[in-house]
Amino acid sequence: MRLYLTLLIIFCAATQFANAQTIPADLKFDQRPVKCDKKWVAFPAKQGETRYGYGFVYFDEKAGFTFDFKGFFSIDNTGSFVVDTSATKTGLFKYRLSPDMPNVALIPARHFAEMHVAATPAWLSNYVYGYTDTLAHKYRLGYFYNVAGDCAEALIYLEPIYKMNPNYQGVIFELAFAYNDLKQSDKAIGILSAALKKDDKNSRLYRELGFAYMQKSDMPQAIKIYKQGIDLATNADDKSEMAVNLAMIYKNTNNPDEYKNWMIKAKSFTTPNSRLYNAITSQGF
Repeated sequence: MRLYLTLLIIFCAATQFANAQTIPADLKFDQRPVKCDKKWVAFPAKQGETRYGYGFVYFDEKAGFTFDFKGFFSIDNTGSFVVDTSATKTGLFKYRLSPDMPNVALIPARHFAEMHVAATPAWLSNYVYGYTDTLAHKYRLGYFYNVAGDCAEALIYLEPIYKMNPNYQGVIFELAFAYNDLKQSDKAIGILSAALKKDDKNSRLYRELGFAYMQKSDMPQAIKIYKQGIDLATNADDKSEMAVNLAMIYKNTNNPDEYKNWMIKAKSFTTPNSRLYNAITSQGF
């Protein structure tokens, strides 16, 4: 299971856009950004402020779910939305959606005219948007729903691919990732075990399988799988992630010597000054 430690470019963290003291009735911050494809949305105002960041959410086949930031708006005493686009005069500001973004509000269509926006921006035609029922398109959607943290939605696209072509490149890993995230460990173990009979050198599959056994509290099997994966892995991030998870197993099973051993190994595998590296050093290693 990925540790979600990949450096994601995000527009705002929850700490930046805390709920303002009062929220207008027009804005209900109850939508996950990834659920707002082809919609105009507003982010919560910073604490103590009364203006809201806004923009358009869309799906880019290559980059995934994207937020096109347009500027800020405030609400006057008549209830009108007054926009300020000075922040985006110098160029385009596009941000990939990530799991740690706060909930957003859908902007009511009745405000589009005063905000000088069209329900569907003209530039959206530059993107391939008509839904195509191809395995490639389904896979991209499933993959990016996983990236954005909506694994339940990802399954809608990934499971049909697996049923039609279980050998489709990448689908087993993404499907197992989604199952693990949703705590459906037995399903993850089933497809990963079958895949490893055909591809027993794929360290990424061992990574997900080790995590699935961790979730089932089958620690002996998780240890065995993680060690196999670490021996096979050539990617530093994969090796360090598995080593950290292995260390945590030993910590939680009261084996301090092996915990220390694997944390030190994890540090040696990890790129210096990366988020994972800094997390390891913060624990005294």
